[in-house]
Amino acid sequence: MKRIISIVLSIALVATLFVPALADWSESDQEPVGVLSVESSNGSNVNALLPGDKFFVVLTISGLKTSWNSLQFQLNYNEDMFELEKQQSGGQERFNYVTGCPDYYKLFKSLTVNDGLIGALSVTGAVTFIDNFAVDDYDSYLNPGDKSEFRDLVVLKAQFTVRDDAKPGSADFYLSQSNTISEDRDTYYEIGFTATSGYSIVTTSTDDLRETVNVVESNSVVITGADAIAAPIAGDDEYGWPKDNTIEAQYGVTVFGSNGVIENPTVTWDISGNGDKVTIDNSGKVTIKSGAAAGDYTITATASIADNTGLDKDAAGTKTIRVTKEDSVPSRIKGREPAAPAGPYVIPDDGANAVSEQFSIYVWDQYGVEMADPDVKWKLSPSDVPGVSLSNNGLLTITNDAKNSSIDTTGTQFTINAYCGELGPVATDVTVKRADSVATSVAIYKGEEVVTSDSITVPTGDISNTVTYTAKVFDQYGTEITNASVTWNTEGSVPSGVTVANDTVTVQKGATTGSFTLKAASGNIKTPLTVNVVTIAFTGQDTAVSAVDSPIYGMTWGEIIKVNDSAISAKVGETQVEGTYSVENADTIPDAGNSVEYRVIFTSNDGNYVGVEVARGTVEIAQKPVTVSGITANDKVYDGTTVAELNTYSASIGGKVGNDDVTIDVANATGTFDTKNVGTGKTVTITDITLGGNDAGNYTLSSDSATATADITAKTVTVSGITASNKVYDGNTSATIETSGAAISDIVSGDNVTIDVAKATGTFDTKNVGTGKPVTITGIALGGADKDNYTLTSDSANATASITASSSITDTTNKTQNVVVGVGSFAEPTFTGVNVSGVAETVKGTVTYTIDGTSNMTYEQAKAALAQKDKGRQIEVGYSFTSTDTNYVTTAQTGTITITMVDIAFEIREGGITVDNAPVYGATWGDIVKVDGSKITAKVGEDIVTGGTYTVKDASVRPGAGSASWEVLFTGTLGDKTYTNVTVQTGTVTVKQKELTITGLSAADKPYDGNTDATVTGIAVLNGVLEGDTVNVTTGTAAFDSKNAGAQTVTFFGYGIEGTSASNYMLSAQPASVTATISPKSVTINGVTAEDKTYDGNTTAIPNVSGASISGIIVGDAVTIQSGTGTFASADVGENIEVTFSGFALTGEGSGNYTLSAQPASTTANITKANYTGTPNTVTVNVLIKQDAAQTGSVSIDQFFQTIPAGAAITGVTSTNDNVIDDTVISEDGKEITYTSKANLTTEDAKDTYTVTIETKNYNDIEATLTFTTVAKTPVNISGVSVTGAGKTYDGKAVSYTGTPAAKTNDGTTVAVTGTYSYVWQKADGTVLASAPKDAGIYKLVITLDDPAYIGSAEVSFTIAKAKITITAEDAEAYTGSDMPKLSYTVTGLATGEKLAKEPSVSCAADMKKAGSYVIAVSGAEVPNTNNYEETITYVSGTLEVKNRPVNIGPTYDIKVLDSAHGTVRASLGNASEGSTIRLTVTPDEGYSLANLIVRDERGRRIDVAKSGGVYRFVMPAGDVTIEAVFAQGTTVLPFTDVSTYDWFYEYVKYVYDNGIMDGIDVGVFGPGITTTRAMLVTMLYRVAGEPYVSGTNDFADVAANTWYTDAVTWASKNGIVTGVDVGVFNPNGAITREQLATILYRYAEYVGEDVSARASLSRFTDTGSISAYARDAMSWAVAEGILDGRTATELAPTGECTRAEVATMIARAFG
Repeated sequence: MKRIISIVLSIALVATLFVPALADWSESDQEPVGVLSVESSNGSNVNALLPGDKFFVVLTISGLKTSWNSLQFQLNYNEDMFELEKQQSGGQERFNYVTGCPDYYKLFKSLTVNDGLIGALSVTGAVTFIDNFAVDDYDSYLNPGDKSEFRDLVVLKAQFTVRDDAKPGSADFYLSQSNTISEDRDTYYEIGFTATSGYSIVTTSTDDLRETVNVVESNSVVITGADAIAAPIAGDDEYGWPKDNTIEAQYGVTVFGSNGVIENPTVTWDISGNGDKVTIDNSGKVTIKSGAAAGDYTITATASIADNTGLDKDAAGTKTIRVTKEDSVPSRIKGREPAAPAGPYVIPDDGANAVSEQFSIYVWDQYGVEMADPDVKWKLSPSDVPGVSLSNNGLLTITNDAKNSSIDTTGTQFTINAYCGELGPVATDVTVKRADSVATSVAIYKGEEVVTSDSITVPTGDISNTVTYTAKVFDQYGTEITNASVTWNTEGSVPSGVTVANDTVTVQKGATTGSFTLKAASGNIKTPLTVNVVTIAFTGQDTAVSAVDSPIYGMTWGEIIKVNDSAISAKVGETQVEGTYSVENADTIPDAGNSVEYRVIFTSNDGNYVGVEVARGTVEIAQKPVTVSGITANDKVYDGTTVAELNTYSASIGGKVGNDDVTIDVANATGTFDTKNVGTGKTVTITDITLGGNDAGNYTLSSDSATATADITAKTVTVSGITASNKVYDGNTSATIETSGAAISDIVSGDNVTIDVAKATGTFDTKNVGTGKPVTITGIALGGADKDNYTLTSDSANATASITASSSITDTTNKTQNVVVGVGSFAEPTFTGVNVSGVAETVKGTVTYTIDGTSNMTYEQAKAALAQKDKGRQIEVGYSFTSTDTNYVTTAQTGTITITMVDIAFEIREGGITVDNAPVYGATWGDIVKVDGSKITAKVGEDIVTGGTYTVKDASVRPGAGSASWEVLFTGTLGDKTYTNVTVQTGTVTVKQKELTITGLSAADKPYDGNTDATVTGIAVLNGVLEGDTVNVTTGTAAFDSKNAGAQTVTFFGYGIEGTSASNYMLSAQPASVTATISPKSVTINGVTAEDKTYDGNTTAIPNVSGASISGIIVGDAVTIQSGTGTFASADVGENIEVTFSGFALTGEGSGNYTLSAQPASTTANITKANYTGTPNTVTVNVLIKQDAAQTGSVSIDQFFQTIPAGAAITGVTSTNDNVIDDTVISEDGKEITYTSKANLTTEDAKDTYTVTIETKNYNDIEATLTFTTVAKTPVNISGVSVTGAGKTYDGKAVSYTGTPAAKTNDGTTVAVTGTYSYVWQKADGTVLASAPKDAGIYKLVITLDDPAYIGSAEVSFTIAKAKITITAEDAEAYTGSDMPKLSYTVTGLATGEKLAKEPSVSCAADMKKAGSYVIAVSGAEVPNTNNYEETITYVSGTLEVKNRPVNIGPTYDIKVLDSAHGTVRASLGNASEGSTIRLTVTPDEGYSLANLIVRDERGRRIDVAKSGGVYRFVMPAGDVTIEAVFAQGTTVLPFTDVSTYDWFYEYVKYVYDNGIMDGIDVGVFGPGITTTRAMLVTMLYRVAGEPYVSGTNDFADVAANTWYTDAVTWASKNGIVTGVDVGVFNPNGAITREQLATILYRYAEYVGEDVSARASLSRFTDTGSISAYARDAMSWAVAEGILDGRTATELAPTGECTRAEVATMIARAFG
């Protein structure tokens, strides 16, 4: 067992003592220092003690306070192994604390052992200090290194002896956690642990107050040496391959014989473990190679009796050592042998598969072990060649796209570089080439068009129709082979009247109609052309027939193919044939496909030609995107998998055309829970959704995946096989539980679930003897990693066991008694049994008596017989006792009482006997009846019996409730006569029932169900039942005080009690009410549709709830739908557009009891075309006069609009005059009008006005005006002017223009003008503005030239988009039981100086009594009443973390925010414990900004404040803090006296300060010229990244766990931004160099996904040779991006150390 020494050291300290140098903090705020140590005695070895060895345990405490008067602590040790030496002094045991200790350590006079306390020692008497003593004498204990004197020292030294029977092993001496140092006050401080307040003994480590000694046995072997050895880092061989290095460790051995240590023993050594790279030689030297496996190895040293004198038998000892290794990091890389093929790789032909080659490298860690999955980065140089790419895993791929690059048949060389961390590159050169050309196809052209068939009309005149075709030969890459030879021939019968000469076909008048094939061949490659000889011919169809852009399934042929009748003419010969042109099956919706064929047909007005094909072609009709909604996942009971069962009952397809047969196919779809574990509202990912049905090929899913939520509930299991053990009656109901045969039913295979009975108890139904008695087992729980996925059907179980009768019966009869003559009463025999709660239990039974030979007498018979006996007679009364208590054996117990007959009477005065006539059950007879013997006189005749005692019969027995009888007995002597248990007085009382209370009950939360029924949880506990009584609770019911959702009071009813002792008790009241929550019931809204609308440019849809209903409402509840908003999937015109809904809510008297599980399911609606509300621009084209030739040009469609409507195309140009223009032609795509003027125009200011008809996607046809005007001046085009701020989002600032205008003629010649340019700001409709615009809208800047020789103008159109406002609820935190913290929000997107029209409300429905994460919602705001903001506000919820209040939270300290002018500061907590993170939200008044924010501790020292976004954070110290903010008018003012607005780095420092990236190094000091450390830089980048959450640890030995830069370094390391300066070394305080800074910024840019491909030539710098290999790309990138430049024109200074100004500049350039 363990023994505890409790020591109280009383020290008389005086205020005049000086404070010594060693502990000069004695009266300061520092803490005393304590050290526990073990010292040898009589040559003993504390690491290997033998029985009988002696040693000292020493406690040294320095730094005591003069205000203290006592020291108390507890020293724990194993009493079975060690004995504390004591000595006698002055009749008392004294603690042998001074053995071997100089006198000047005797700081007290005596140290004694208190009586009755095992090992509890206390110090008494005053303390005697030695005025002077030499430090040299103290060096062996604390070695302070300072030769001053000191007095604040206590050294306590105790001597112990190893017991002879001590078992071998290790044992600790330690000060337990309850140790305290006390002052004058009743305040205690713990030694070695954080105290509630004040000071505690501190140590350099947790081991300073714990020491271990080792006890060994004779004939044993003890191995000494290191417990752990770090494996050595590997080296390299001459070829660059890793080579094992070795490290050696010497181990020693001590052999203990029968008489102690054997000198120079002979042993044999062995080692076992994982692998053969850890060995040991015969001297005990262990050798470990780099490649050794980490883990435990066992060293064995064996000493044989043959080799070692002093051993009684062979002996062996073992020691387990651990080989440790740091986490693997890449340390060397090498290309795989043989090297990957170098090609050349040939570009694949058109249509061929890509060519690929996998490259790989060796990567070894620092121990020379090849890494299984290293992070290798691959780079290809050059990297911008189309069709040649290198994947992230080293796969080189060459596709056919490479044919479009500069790669030719001689080949282009590429370099593949492999990197691993900062290692590399390993470079491999490969060649990619183009194959020599080979003819693969021949195309036949008619003019510039490729033809596969052609029609030639039979002429009606005397001339023939002749057509000449050309053929082109193409190679495998689609490139023409210009020098290839082509031959022509025909197949089939050539119609009469038709002649063919190679590539020329001639049709004569009167030729017959028909078809034949004309073939062009180059070698074996042939292409046919079908030539049709026809009698009617069409012209213009090529341009008159067009297909709309990107047709999609659902459009009819009439909508897809457009035919311009006026552009086609039909002729038979030269005769014009009038008729109509149309697309065949115009009202039919064609299926989707890549090449869907259509025909344009002609029907003549005279009916001679019907359905004649005019044109034939194919179009690609895209599948129509549709959406799938309503797929849900079913809840399930935990089954150990993430499989979710899908439910498509409510699924629908959005965007389906008409009654198409298209269905949702989830046959191959899978639903997957985020984890297998139990949870509510768990995310289910649904993948591989497909479409089915006959029309599925016409559709494509916008996404084949979706998400849903479902619950996984705990699987119910049953525990069986727990039994209880039999026992012998012991007076209580406790039962011993046996779990060896226990099992859990239905656990999923592989799950870790165990039975936890640590808190389980077994209880017999009664304490009494019985066979197969019921045993109730409670408190059963589940354990193991997967326990939370299961729930027990019951945490209790039933078993049976037996209690057998006890044979422990003790005769306690008074065997010598005096009996009063004539009364005969005597004390009956008594027997006791087992002890119950420390009191022997009375055994009940029957007694028979034998008097004067008469046996088997009852007590009354014996009493009557004795009453007849004469005074003075002595009688032997025999008795035989047989137990009637079934809890005891019935073996008879016999004995004899010697009785002397006497005569006695009692005189009872007032107060002699007092009785409580209204006792409560639980009181004993001794409590109820009180006897004062001084007021009672016992007489025998006239003689007074003295020295007697008066007792209450059965004084310790508590009578049951109801009427009960009492008796007072007397025992005394008169002379030689003894009177025993003579009745003095009897009476009766009524005992009241004892009141009980019930606690431990609670009520389960439930979803709203329309009633007040409550489910009782918890275990009912009866309070007040006396020990040994059997009383149980009878179950009642419970009800909520309201049926409505919310936190409600639950009241309990009908509880009662039962059991063998229940009649002695009554319930004082029903159990106290509790609080439980009724959560809102989840319901859905069905049947919501959307109204069709006319196009208005937005996606807003109007919901229609006329046919909607709510599913899940309980009958009788008044709940209605509060309509929300609808949103079209597209703002454009169309049919069956998907509409989704948001903002729907419930209203009505009962709405608070429900919550929507989701917004209504999506539907579809139509958007029809609208009338165009804008005014198209009038376009004026100037045409020069006096020109010999006609002038041509074009007008693009975008000239008619500021913003071109979607799908705009010109469909018509008409005019009523032709003074200027001879011809206009609309381009095939409708995007341009080309014109040709008349020649030799002479009249100035002549005009032709055209009406231009424009068709759009969303508007009815728009008409614009195009005017051609003749001018004498030369038209010029004006360029060179742009608008600064064009395309921006509204920010309250006006735009401006910049640039120098330049004039160029139509042929691109720049001319010098002598006139002036004017600039006019206009709205899109031409409204002139007085100044540059700043509001949201569409605008143009019109630049006009006023010059005598030239005429021209230009328009720069631009938009200012509406701003988007986002309101974010700020996160907050609080402890359980506290009030709701103040909730706040931040607003982004507002222009400076503007405010919301309505501020939002912030709410959080958190239960502050329960820990958890709760949503902070923000809503209800309104944008400013201008047209500069989008009406829809984005709301971002925050999180309130309610944390369990720590049990040992320690002291909390106040956080005081001082009032500030022109702004406010809010702290997240009003008080907090040490180490808490406090958030500060700073809000300047309008027109002001934060100039300085200072947080100081209670001593006035400044505390570091970190900034991220608009939130500041600091860590709470052990004391109060004060927060003060200073606000300045205007924009942010830099609070640094060493940064001037004239400094070149001012703007950069301002950027990093404003964004919380850098702060001053002291109040008012930025330190621009101070060198920046690596830790500082990484912390800055961490702030730039928003200080993301960091888990785990970093790999750097020189980065401690809790420094200000730990999280930043861990984050940067895990994301590949830093790798350290060496293996496991980060060098946080090392200065950052320019190349290191560039590299870290480069990696950070890669980390956030920026394009880092830019490179700049560094040839102008003379010191580029000193750039490290790892930094070359980064330096080139940084210079190219303008982040870094030379310190001089020729000096890049890559290894130069960066100042804080330089770092601020580069960060601002990179991210500002």
